[in-house]
Amino acid sequence: MDLDALVNEIYRRVQERVAACEAEPEAEANHIGVVGAEDKPGLGIISENHGEICHKVYECKQLAEYYRMRCALLEDTWDVENWEAAGCPVVAEEYADVVNALHLLGRNSDGIALCNRAIDQLQPIAAAYAYFIRGAWRLRRYDADGLQDLYTAIELSNNSIDSALDVIGTFCTLTGMQQELETYREKALELAQRQRDEFSETGRLTRKDNLSTEHLPEGMLEDILSHIQAVSQDSIDRVYLVHKTISDTFFTSAFVIRFLPQTSQEVRQEVLHQIFCYLDTCADWQFSLFEYQEIPKGLVERVPDSCVYQREG
Repeated sequence: MDLDALVNEIYRRVQERVAACEAEPEAEANHIGVVGAEDKPGLGIISENHGEICHKVYECKQLAEYYRMRCALLEDTWDVENWEAAGCPVVAEEYADVVNALHLLGRNSDGIALCNRAIDQLQPIAAAYAYFIRGAWRLRRYDADGLQDLYTAIELSNNSIDSALDVIGTFCTLTGMQQELETYREKALELAQRQRDEFSETGRLTRKDNLSTEHLPEGMLEDILSHIQAVSQDSIDRVYLVHKTISDTFFTSAFVIRFLPQTSQEVRQEVLHQIFCYLDTCADWQFSLFEYQEIPKGLVERVPDSCVYQREG
């Protein structure tokens, strides 16, 4: 297939998918990740032989008229090169992206080495992702020590629960480890119930929720807001924080980010990702993160002192 034919085929398939998505009646236009009408949709290019087909497509002016073109492998190369130029630091809110980039570049041993450093040097909560990656890597090599890594990841972060349990269940089933399989089943049932009762509620804010003013430990809010401002790319109008009580023993501190209207979807996603990574690693605390436009209008404003940051001017 020549380049023109390839470009036409890509365009045809993407347009078919876009049309199918637009036809879905339950599409959530305000959910994080949905491209705004003012933005070009992104088109990532991945090929088996990097630098041959993918860069010809990446540099195609015809496709650039309709899409934001990106070469995933090239972006990962930039991430790793920047990290190496900085001296290969272990930064709690950044190392996970570096591990993923190293993996996509085929540098798995370097990624595992970074996970080991994260486990040794960071606070346990910040090392949850490192435990997950190392555990999955070990099990792929039939090293049963990976089971403990994955259970540690689950204990440290509920973001690891589903993926870690999938890996554990597959490994125990394939290897016939009966005792470990029974442990897995008991753990899966327990966590599934808690997922239904508690964790699922951390991912939404509704008018039925029990919301109140949040009072974080001394210094925590200041540190979080400092990070948010550092990564905001001057795109954030306001930041809200509310306390959502889920049960007598469980709650979440929910941050809501209100972007300036002209902020592109690409910038929104990048900023939200950086904020998420920080909240996920900064403390042993349950946080939630939302974009303002995805929650009911006026919901957080009715909570006293909910606005914790407002752009000057």
